[in-house]
Amino acid sequence: MSAGTGIVHSEYNLEGETTQIFQIWIVPDRQGHAPRWETKEFPKGENAGQLVMLASGREGDGGADVPAIHQNAALFGATLAADQSVTHELPPGRQAYLVPARGTITVNGIEVGERDGVVVNGDETIRIEAREDAEIVLADLP
Repeated sequence: MSAGTGIVHSEYNLEGETTQIFQIWIVPDRQGHAPRWETKEFPKGENAGQLVMLASGREGDGGADVPAIHQNAALFGATLAADQSVTHELPPGRQAYLVPARGTITVNGIEVGERDGVVVNGDETIRIEAREDAEIVLADLP
């Protein structure tokens, strides 16, 4: 979602079970963008086990199936089985923020619990390993 020049929205659960949500806010590159709303499926099934781009504003990223954001940033998601791992390369001068929405992981060897946020800077490679079945969100940021 891009709030842009202004939106009205509400969040509610239509499921028969409790839902937990979290929000990651990325400051846009400028004020005044038109508001909009897009969705993308979280990577499961055949896309499980890999970081999948969920949205991007970085030059050269994406395509028609990648929602655009108004910042030199990219959002990735991954569904990992226990003991499965993925890596993400960070160019010099960039940092990452990541959260395991479900499960416990290690990030470059450091254990991170479910819904704990982690900032990584100064490392060129981020290695994420699932200690148990996990879902993660990673933001690649300037």
